[in-house]
Amino acid sequence: MTKLERTLIDNAKTHQEALAAYYPKYQAKQSSSDEHAEYLNHSHALTELVSLAQHDSGLSLEAAEQLRMIEDEDAATFRQHFPVDAATAEIIVSQASTHIFLKDGQ
Repeated sequence: MTKLERTLIDNAKTHQEALAAYYPKYQAKQSSSDEHAEYLNHSHALTELVSLAQHDSGLSLEAAEQLRMIEDEDAATFRQHFPVDAATAEIIVSQASTHIFLKDGQ
């Protein structure tokens, strides 16, 4: 891997670790509005970094795989703190799809 790829992966890990630290605070209702703003920044940054693994971005296969692993770890950590059963997940997806459809149809 190149130095740039290692830097991207290290940054993604840092953002994932910050998110993992935030989830239990939020769940316990012990987070401030500043912490929530930081959460949004980390979430957006991680999303942007892992998106490089989804496109032909020039990353090596190894670097892309490591970014996907970080994304999977973040998703697993999120589910650990905010479990959703299958029926609820289906409702959420349905509502999100309807919201997008209605927004696009305006």
